[in-house]
Amino acid sequence: MLAHGADDEALAEIDRRFLLSMLPDGWRCLVLLDDRVRVRGRSGSDLTTRLPRAVVEPLGALRASLRGGLTVLDAVLALPPTRGEDHWPGLGDVTALAVLDVLCLGGRDLTGRAWRDRHEHMRTLRLPSDGPLHAVAAFRGDARATLAQIKSTGVPASGALLARRSAARYLPGVRSADWMTFGEQRRAEMLLCGIASSGALVLGRCSPLGLVPGGATWPTRRWRALAERCREGPQPFASHELWPSLGTVAWARPEIWLAVEPDVRSGSGRAGPRWRLRRVQEDLAPPPSAVAAHDGGDRGGRA
Repeated sequence: MLAHGADDEALAEIDRRFLLSMLPDGWRCLVLLDDRVRVRGRSGSDLTTRLPRAVVEPLGALRASLRGGLTVLDAVLALPPTRGEDHWPGLGDVTALAVLDVLCLGGRDLTGRAWRDRHEHMRTLRLPSDGPLHAVAAFRGDARATLAQIKSTGVPASGALLARRSAARYLPGVRSADWMTFGEQRRAEMLLCGIASSGALVLGRCSPLGLVPGGATWPTRRWRALAERCREGPQPFASHELWPSLGTVAWARPEIWLAVEPDVRSGSGRAGPRWRLRRVQEDLAPPPSAVAAHDGGDRGGRA
């Protein structure tokens, strides 16, 4: 379930019908606990073996404490504070797994239950409030005052404050106003579709019509290292949809997701939508089956 990025006007409407949480910076994932432990990225990729042992081992202990049946958790793979543009965090940088919600417990589907009920079920897991595996606290309070306090402490967050309506069901894959984030950075996810002779990365954006041009970004001196991770692919856009100033483009299969932010620097130009690269979203890389589907002519990308 995805959250709406909300403004100050919506912030004033947050009342006791909502539970508040601090949302850590990182990547959303699903944790599946049954006969084994699995951590899946949003694309379906199995991330378990790529995560630090200190993050995965507590999940094994949690699985052993359950009575059997499938348990599914909605979680965030938390990242440390950013260390500058030239450091792109990977799965090995994950510091903790922060549990946001419980979707299935011991084989019982909880997605149709209200969030306040799911929260009570999550408390039965007895997760600590911090550490490599912990539950994200949910509480009632003054949303405006809470957001101001978070900003004053400088807590790094992709969505500094998450407000979830107590009566809301869990809607997988749906962006609902029952979940709202405040104070978040304006960050978008784009697919890397090619690298221009100028060193610019050509971006693709998923739309109802498939993969469409999303603009370009210049990743400073690290673009060569990023290019080595790409595999050659067909051109996904018509030539007239690109800026002529980009020059020759080496096209790549749209397999690597990038986190980008609008480039508002004075020298960024006005020729089109330009972005600043923030990091590689490694956990969103499509699994082999998705790559095979794309090779068969599907240009829709993955959301």
